[in-house]
Parts: sequence; C-alpha cells; structure tokens
Amino acid sequence: MYYCIWRTQTENDKLDKQRKPRIHQYRLPLEEEWAYVATQPKSLIVNTKSVEDLPGPSKCNKPNIWGLYNLEGNVSEWTASYIKHGNLSDTEKENKQYVVRGGSWRNNNGADARIIADQSEKAANIGFRIVRTCLSGR
Repeated sequence: MYYCIWRTQTENDKLDKQRKPRIHQYRLPLEEEWAYVATQPKSLIVNTKSVEDLPGPSKCNKPNIWGLYNLEGNVSEWTASYIKHGNLSDTEKENKQYVVRGGSWRNNNGADARIIADQSEKAANIGFRIVRTCLSGR
C-alpha cells in the first residue's frame, strides 16, 4: 500500500534529521493480527446505517483494550493477507485477492466478517487501518 510506504519514508526522514533511530515500517495488519485485536473487549457499533448511508466518525464509542476504535460496524478493513491461487509467487502483484475483515455500516456483520476482494476493489464501506512494526528495544 503506497500510503504505508509514504508514511514510513516521511517519518524516517524526520527522524534522520533529528538523528534519532528510524522506525521499521508502517503496513497493513495481517489477517491474524486484525482478528486478535478485534476479539478483545470493546464498545461495539453494529449496523450504524445513517440517513446518508455513510460511515460514522472514526472515534465514536469507546476504544478496546488496545486503544483501537471501530473494528466492526463502521467500515470493513483491508488486511495484508492475500489468497494464493495456483503458482502465483509472493512477488507477483497481478490478480491478487486480499482478505477484508469486519462488518461495516452497509451490513449487520461483526468482527468475524471476512470477504475476499480483488486488490483493485473500491467501495465506500471498505477502508484500512495501519500498524507500525516495532523493532525490539524501541
């Protein structure tokens, strides 16, 4: 995801100027990481359909124990996990299908919702959440 690459580079450029250690990277979470934090106690938003059929504010209700908001019921979220078909190598980008997790304002699905979408899929009810990989000792 280009946003993650840009965010990593921008933050590392600032840290370089301040002569501070670089971060490792920003990225999309793996499906397993997303599912782990989504199963923690939370304040749930389910089916927040509004008159305009739009997602709600990103910090509505209370966060879960990890400080994360809206893991279900607002927008479904892309993960870095993809479905491998046939002999597709890890480095090939064409025709990849990625796992999208969580329910959105368009449906009644909860955190267990899982769909497979082409990497070029665009939908008003699918968004993304980034994570930062930390090196030990930081």
